[in-house]
Amino acid sequence: MSSSSKKKASGEPRTRKMDESESLVEQYLRSFGYEDVVHEPNGNVPPDFVVDKRIAIEVRRLNQNIDDGTGKGRRGIEEAEKPLGDWLRNYLSSYGPGDVSDQRWFVCCSFRHPRPEYSNLKEQLDDLLRTFMDNPDRQPLERDLTVGMRFKVSLIKGSTQQQNFFTLGGLGAEEAGGWVLSEIYENLRHCIKEKERKISKHRGKYPEWWLILPDHIGHGLSDLSRNQFHDKFSIETGGFDKIILINPLNAARAFQVHPRPTLPIRYAQSESK
Repeated sequence: MSSSSKKKASGEPRTRKMDESESLVEQYLRSFGYEDVVHEPNGNVPPDFVVDKRIAIEVRRLNQNIDDGTGKGRRGIEEAEKPLGDWLRNYLSSYGPGDVSDQRWFVCCSFRHPRPEYSNLKEQLDDLLRTFMDNPDRQPLERDLTVGMRFKVSLIKGSTQQQNFFTLGGLGAEEAGGWVLSEIYENLRHCIKEKERKISKHRGKYPEWWLILPDHIGHGLSDLSRNQFHDKFSIETGGFDKIILINPLNAARAFQVHPRPTLPIRYAQSESK
């Protein structure tokens, strides 16, 4: 009997491989000494983890969600940026290695949604990059293009190990900046509502539910910003017993949004257990 047949015969639920956010959350849980951490104990349905057979944990990446004017509604800013990023990588690779083997340049771009028409963008990038490439005295520069919206290009000298003369060094929507605390609040509300709907049919299976989110907006926040967040905003919890943001660069560093820690905020991560 094949392994898949054995799994079907045993009635064990099918699970999928952990994604990046789930791996970070598992690291966070184990960093506080939890040993009984089971990923998707019921298969590909909520919860994402169960700890000590009683704490159900849902995981969600906390990122900015925007309406990019494409008619697809609000979606993650990374998803909205991807088509433009793919186009820019292909476009920049068309310049090849160039004639100067000891120079390579990173092209960093920022823009405001809705994204520009590619034909208009290509025309202005051609003018800028061809002129730059032909100039023997190249210097780092920043330039605003006029393509019906704000589009800023920065050229930064990079490593000669890059394959092509121009390489996309970064791409970001200007909406990705702004007031960090407000951005966290608005996008956290969106995530809580989404997860509240998702777990509604499964709540009765476990006595306690947590929502843990790798924070790709504030990256865990400073101690001062955490206090300011608690003082300024009141979160509708969606029925979650705990809501925790973890720093994706350091999974052990966490910001407990709900309930507000009773100890000084710098000790909040030890309260999360």
